[in-house]
Amino acid sequence: MNDEVDRLRAQKKQIYKEIDVMNEHGYCPNCGINFDGDLIFDTFMERYDGDEEKALESASYYGATKTKVRWGHKIALYDMEKDMTTRWKCPDCEYVWDR
Repeated sequence: MNDEVDRLRAQKKQIYKEIDVMNEHGYCPNCGINFDGDLIFDTFMERYDGDEEKALESASYYGATKTKVRWGHKIALYDMEKDMTTRWKCPDCEYVWDR
């Protein structure tokens, strides 16, 4: 079964390379999952029951507009001594890699 999973992961990575999809947060180097989440604006539209003015104001705090800037799913692993993110972790396959 692991061979099949590895084969499917490799196939998924290849598909992403072939379609050359541009995204904001990249892909997992192990399983190929897209780290882009929902548009930040859409999140605030839901939170404020469709009040566009409030949603735009809140989204602007993240540098977002109606059509640009998404939440990311990549997990930052922070080193308190170095006071910086030193590694990343995939929430799906839990693969960890250096920054």
